[in-house]
Amino acid sequence: MNPPFVASAERFAAEHGRSLAFRLLGLLTRCQGPDLELVVKKTYCASIPENTYATPENPWKTRLGILLLPLAWLSGKSVLWRPLPPVDVCLEVPDSDYFEAHLEELFCLLSGSKRVAPMTGGPGPGVEWTAPAQSSVRLRDCLLLLLAAPVLLPALWALQRASGVPLLQAFRQALSIYAVYRGFFGRYPCRRFITIHDDSNHPCRHLAFRQSGGEELVVIQNGERIAHPHFSFGSMDRYFVFGKAHEQLLRSLGVRASAFVHCGALFLDARFRGLDSERVKFEPRLYDVLFVDQGVYPFEGFNERSGRSIEKVLANLAAFKGRHPERRVAYQLRAYTGTATHRLQKEAVLSVLGKLFGKSISILDNDGKGASYRNVLRSELVMTFESSLGFEALRLGVKALFVNYSGDPAETVCEDERFQLMDDAADFGRFEAKVLGLLAFKLDAAPQAALERNAAMDGRFAQRVSAAINAG
Repeated sequence: MNPPFVASAERFAAEHGRSLAFRLLGLLTRCQGPDLELVVKKTYCASIPENTYATPENPWKTRLGILLLPLAWLSGKSVLWRPLPPVDVCLEVPDSDYFEAHLEELFCLLSGSKRVAPMTGGPGPGVEWTAPAQSSVRLRDCLLLLLAAPVLLPALWALQRASGVPLLQAFRQALSIYAVYRGFFGRYPCRRFITIHDDSNHPCRHLAFRQSGGEELVVIQNGERIAHPHFSFGSMDRYFVFGKAHEQLLRSLGVRASAFVHCGALFLDARFRGLDSERVKFEPRLYDVLFVDQGVYPFEGFNERSGRSIEKVLANLAAFKGRHPERRVAYQLRAYTGTATHRLQKEAVLSVLGKLFGKSISILDNDGKGASYRNVLRSELVMTFESSLGFEALRLGVKALFVNYSGDPAETVCEDERFQLMDDAADFGRFEAKVLGLLAFKLDAAPQAALERNAAMDGRFAQRVSAAINAG
């Protein structure tokens, strides 16, 4: 069943898709027909209140940002570049450390000439690297928007008044995504572009790729996806998703792909090689309850309502430990690297945990080399808000509980009610009963919900995905 905002987006596109603002957007992004309609729907979904992932910004930047956008490109991005010779494959990664830790094996198995494109940071060793993926624009695109902006902005204000939807920020973001990827694909042409940057999958990225001569845009899922406007109306050629459940979800969100390929989860599959042979070491269980870190507000990327709801879960977990001191409860930190931003995030998490838990609950560090998965196998019950590690725990045969106190139904991720608790009131009695019930429950096999979330778990993710990509 499609979420309500999908139907609303379709109605909006039918009513306002031919407005002057969107016709100008079509001219600036060189698209029309179904392509422009998809961009209209994406822009709508990025603008509505239900899109709780929207980044707050200065109101004046929102109102006037389109006028200043071409100047920001000219001053902050590279416009004086020459195109490099085309390659067969370009792989977009978060940074060089991430590439070496998680994607180098996949990259080596891909056929043809290749480059790696970091989203941030500089090049790593051993392979050909591009400049950061969003660091280039075409001078022509800057000048076109500079000329069009004085007409585009009033047209967009008029559309906002007519529709009642605050479109300015999302409209500007669509233009920016198109321009930076047009710049990137012009500077670093490739036949096939592969990315794990799949949170938005903005159709303007796909437009820029195709218009620059690209043949296939391949997206690899890199995190849990929910029935949320942020993940709607994406576009690519092939989408490598964890499993059947994600394909069904993404189709219901209007995501457009020529093919969905069920490939399992990168991290779970990578850890499987070590975990499967070591399972025997993790008996008996060391922890009754293991809470999986998703950060604390405002550092975890959620809106305030969802971010504060995680603190309510943690408060109930602390109360549970107080009522049941014999239970072994631990908090599993995510892998915070040595960057200043990550240090700040970790300090914020530890500060909140110190206030809520004192010394009653164990805080488990993370070396980024599988600590989370090893501790999952040492636990009787894994608890989370909506982390994909909850489903991965179930796939490994460990019970999991997803707790949603946010009041947002989109954050309810598990269809199997045995492993989901949704309670806007954050009632401790319900929480306690659910936890005790699951601790007493015996899980004989991975539930269907977990199997449909992760199609494969055999330690051969890189081989499986590269073979499918190479075969075309």
